[in-house]
Amino acid sequence: MGLKSAKSGFSFIEVVLSTLIISVIGAFLATAIPSALVAGQEVQDLSKASDLAQRYMETVKSELSYKSSFDSVTEGANSPVDVTSDFTDSGYFTVQANVTDLETDLIDGLTIPVLRQVDVEYIKTSNSLSLINISTLISRPE
Repeated sequence: MGLKSAKSGFSFIEVVLSTLIISVIGAFLATAIPSALVAGQEVQDLSKASDLAQRYMETVKSELSYKSSFDSVTEGANSPVDVTSDFTDSGYFTVQANVTDLETDLIDGLTIPVLRQVDVEYIKTSNSLSLINISTLISRPE
């Protein structure tokens, strides 16, 4: 009978290489997972702000479809309709609105705005990061 060499286990080089590979993978995951969580939160914030901005703008268009409401809005940095907690996700977002008179007309001897632009900005309250800017044109109802 011949002598057989009985080799069991791993060599030192194999253990060092496998430890190195596992360390590199672990380091990658340790940085990638928090980044993915932050990116996921940013996407969620952007999506929510976009939804709320659309709902707010639809409310503005609906409210200003009445002549009396349209005429009562003044030009400047003000909200044409009340910004309730429904539009801010209970304060998670801050809403800034600006009304600009684009065109006026002489009606019954008075210069009255007949075309307005409404700009709305959604800002994340915790860090003042602007997320969404949306605008619409609204004409004075007949």
